[in-house]
Amino acid sequence: MLQFICLIISLVSARNPFITAFVNSIKTTWTATNYERWNEKSDGFYSKYFNVIVDHSEPVEYKYHEKLENLPPSFSAQEKWPGCPSIELIPDQGNCGSCWAVSAASTMSDRLCIASGQTDKRQISAEDLLSCCGINCELDGNGGCDGGYPYGAWKYLRVDGIVTGGTYNDFSLCKPYSFPPCSHGNDSGKYSKCENDFFMLTEVTPSCTKKCHPQFSRTYDVDKIRSRENPYKLIKDQEQIKNEIYLNGPVQAVFTVFDDFLNYKSGVYQQTTGQRRGKHAVKIIGWGTENGVPYWEAINSWNDGWGINGKFKILRGFNHLDIEGEVYASII
Repeated sequence: MLQFICLIISLVSARNPFITAFVNSIKTTWTATNYERWNEKSDGFYSKYFNVIVDHSEPVEYKYHEKLENLPPSFSAQEKWPGCPSIELIPDQGNCGSCWAVSAASTMSDRLCIASGQTDKRQISAEDLLSCCGINCELDGNGGCDGGYPYGAWKYLRVDGIVTGGTYNDFSLCKPYSFPPCSHGNDSGKYSKCENDFFMLTEVTPSCTKKCHPQFSRTYDVDKIRSRENPYKLIKDQEQIKNEIYLNGPVQAVFTVFDDFLNYKSGVYQQTTGQRRGKHAVKIIGWGTENGVPYWEAINSWNDGWGINGKFKILRGFNHLDIEGEVYASII
């Protein structure tokens, strides 16, 4: 039995180096590297970690820009709104399947700052959204660290509101994030090793505590932030999405993840190999072209030790992995 277990672990550990070697040996638009962090994860972990829920049966509001702006060939939200530090902040969801909440809260924070004329720099709490959204963000019975529903997160902001909150151990706002950043194994000890091992799944979702940290001066109810309009989904068209980002700020996007994405290092990502893992949510902050290949610039939620200091580029204009088919936002 022990030999069988060791064989399974060795096969999983070998997968990522094999993918890295394959990607870097073929003619493609990006480069890969091996991150030790992913060598320890089981299929069961991935099924929870990449469990972003897309429900096409629920009615949603769509946003359509009738007049398209004369947009530049490349654009960065950080350059247009330099007074909004949240745009460039690289979060880390830890070993919790909370990308749906972390990327939503990050996008909401950007839009709050932009709508205020770059004066309101408060961050919206991913922790509050993750733990308290409940049935609004579940749909299939899963929720919290086992995955969630991005459109439900934006509805929750509209109806219930979300308090402020920063990253792990940041007590300057109401509710900081519970889980520390995870080491990818190539960051020289900058981050601690993720606690969960091969046989464990995602972290346990934090309980919904409707109060702020004792060091914070405001009460939970007073601190809540709400959107002034219903959330919406963007039309599946790159020009529509670009217009939305240019006028109102970053957007949240969902796409399908395969094994090779975990190994991304640089360049414009296009899926090449590996097993389908599920759905992942990120924040798109701009666009451009690299070596003739159009891309979206996005911020991931795996800290700055992954990808291009926490960012990545993905093929734009072809709805690659449905990256343009599930894009959400709201006016804060």
